[in-house]
Amino acid sequence: MIAARPALTVAALATVGVEAVWIIGDPRARQFHGIVAGAYLMAVGLGAVRYLRDRIDARLLLAMEMGGAFLFIVPTLVAGWGAEFFPQTVMVFVEMFLVMGVGIVLHRRWLVAGALAALGLETIRGAIDAVNRLPNWALFGASGAILLAVGFVLLLKRDAWNAWSRSMSKWWARL
Repeated sequence: MIAARPALTVAALATVGVEAVWIIGDPRARQFHGIVAGAYLMAVGLGAVRYLRDRIDARLLLAMEMGGAFLFIVPTLVAGWGAEFFPQTVMVFVEMFLVMGVGIVLHRRWLVAGALAALGLETIRGAIDAVNRLPNWALFGASGAILLAVGFVLLLKRDAWNAWSRSMSKWWARL
């Protein structure tokens, strides 16, 4: 079906692309549209993986999955940066864990990577909020203590760290 009608596929993806530009233009006002469009795009991509794997290009599948994850998470993430903790941050974490869960269950590594990237951005935002509330001496003292503790633990447990990093690398390759 998709291989027989490439113009239809291109038109559908162009429509979603135009909608994505419209959503990113004002993510605070269009969060719901982003969630729906992202969920739709991820569902179509995951359905194509299951039913049309041999008839659709892998790059197109990757674009649909990553575009869907982007539209699903980013508008709420951007809107939450200037809002109060509840409910925006809770919604962002629910969205991230939904995408990560789907990626892990269905063995789609780029969905997991997208969710982890969003988690990293949200962690940076939380760290910036925490750092802005701390005095400078407490920040430097805590940073130094954390670095010393991590270095000491890695020094003592380097064999365990190497084994864990190898097992994570193998797990990532199996996804």
